[in-house]
Amino acid sequence: MEQTSKIIIKKYPNRRLYNTQSSTYIKLDDLALMVKKDEPFVVLDAKTNQDITRLTLVQIVLDHESNGYELMPEDFIKMIIKFYGHPINKMMQDYISQSVKNLNALSLDKNVLEQASDFAQTNINYFTDSIFGTHKDDTKNK
Repeated sequence: MEQTSKIIIKKYPNRRLYNTQSSTYIKLDDLALMVKKDEPFVVLDAKTNQDITRLTLVQIVLDHESNGYELMPEDFIKMIIKFYGHPINKMMQDYISQSVKNLNALSLDKNVLEQASDFAQTNINYFTDSIFGTHKDDTKNK
C-alpha cells in the first residue's frame, strides 16, 4: 500500500528545521535531497503552525543560486516578479509548472540536448499563443 502522508518538518525561530518523523534536526540540503527523491513533506512554522513549505523551497533555490548553481536567468526572474498580482498570475503558475513537468519527463539520455531546443521553442510558442493568441515563427524568416 502506498504511503500518502507527508513528513512534517517544523521550522523554529532560530531557523532550525526538525524532521518529526525521524526526530532529527535537518538542513536545507536535506530538504533538497527529499525533493529530489520525491518524498512528500510539509514545512510548518513551529510557533504558528502555518504552512511555510513554499517559502522554504524558495530559500533552497536562493541558496543554490547564491552558491553559483545559477539555473534561472535574470530575465526569467524579472518576468516572474512582473506577474505577481497580475490577472494572469494563475495561468503563469500553471504554465511554469507544466513546463517543468514536461522537461522532467524527458528521458535523460544522449537525445536530451537535441530535444531541449525543440522543447524550448514549443514552450515559447505555447506561452505566446496563450498570452497573445499568436506566436512569432522565426523559422519562416530563415
